[in-house]
Amino acid sequence: MIVGCLGDLIFQVSSDTVLTVSNFVESASTRYAIHQRHNNSACLEYTGMDPDQLTFDIELSEYLGVYPQSAINILWGYIRSGQPVSMVLGRTVYGKWRWVIKSMAIKMKHTDKDGTWTHCTVSVTLMEYLAQ
Repeated sequence: MIVGCLGDLIFQVSSDTVLTVSNFVESASTRYAIHQRHNNSACLEYTGMDPDQLTFDIELSEYLGVYPQSAINILWGYIRSGQPVSMVLGRTVYGKWRWVIKSMAIKMKHTDKDGTWTHCTVSVTLMEYLAQ
């Protein structure tokens, strides 16, 4: 069963494959300018919203039917090209338009006898990308 996607990376659960996200965090922030005033308190001025961010972990394991390097190659392609992609989990489409990968970190957990990754965790940070 498909449970979501990040662009072409499909999150799914079946008897053969488990590829899901965990530790999902959605965050938003705003910007303020601080105007200093002589002999008085500073004034704040609201200047707008920062792009929303999503952070989550993806477990990639050959033992769960996923070849880590294949999924990592998809993510590397997105991060290097700056390609905006959609983010969907369940019935929720996140953001107003698309997302770009701001950063990712790969933590290798296991390799096979040849040194090929068989299990790793990828921590991903997405930043909302709004079309003009």
